[in-house]
Amino acid sequence: MANWSLPTVSSPYQDIATLPRDLAIDAGTLFLNEPSNPIDGMIKLVRSPVKKFQERGGGMWNDVVLGIEGGGTGAATPADARVNLQLGTIATQNANNVNISGSVSGTISGNGVGLTSLDASSLSTGTIPDARFPSTLPALNGSNLTSLNGSNIASGTVPPARLGSGSSISTKFLRGDSTWQDISVITSVHQISVGVSSGSNAQAEVTFNTGVTLSDYTRAWFVIGFAIDELGSAWRIVNNTQMAVTVAVNTPQDSWGITFRGWLIQA
Repeated sequence: MANWSLPTVSSPYQDIATLPRDLAIDAGTLFLNEPSNPIDGMIKLVRSPVKKFQERGGGMWNDVVLGIEGGGTGAATPADARVNLQLGTIATQNANNVNISGSVSGTISGNGVGLTSLDASSLSTGTIPDARFPSTLPALNGSNLTSLNGSNIASGTVPPARLGSGSSISTKFLRGDSTWQDISVITSVHQISVGVSSGSNAQAEVTFNTGVTLSDYTRAWFVIGFAIDELGSAWRIVNNTQMAVTVAVNTPQDSWGITFRGWLIQA
């Protein structure tokens, strides 16, 4: 390193011979080695631990801030440099933790495989391909599903309790208003004596009360049974409470025990 206070009038000749070379080396290398007696205004390149320029002034080396026009940032701190270079906050975010907020007037393109928590309500163009929809729904709670189409039920059995309100036991029927209703069963036994004036295979009609008001029911099934031979019979409704049965009479004076049974569905 050269001594920048030399040469003086009293300097030895041999020193004067080598001094220009040493001074030139210091200046050409921007003081790779620390000079002796530096002069204010000198520029030094610091190489370690941080490469930077320093200017001599006031008896010390001071860091030099290069302006943007000179290839620098015009700032002494990273924060000021970002402001001078008009860099947004994204310039200091790690690649694995990028947070973009506010109004974005430009466009973002590239591979979006790492994007998460996307808001579907922000989709304004394009069409999501069918392949992106799963073909099989996951096993989830479907209590909030609405507008389901019963014709799309392709397997399984709908339990009776889901078909209507009320108790869905086997002695009830499902009415048109989607309620389970009781089936009324009526049974009555009659001792019938029928007389005819002549011949076999004659017919006689016997009328008897059903014990119910027939208009209270929408459907009815009736069985007429006989205690003796299974004789043919036909029945009809006489009025709102009476049924009539037509029986075959084999002798001028026949007597039967007739059981009348009906299954009635409440209106």
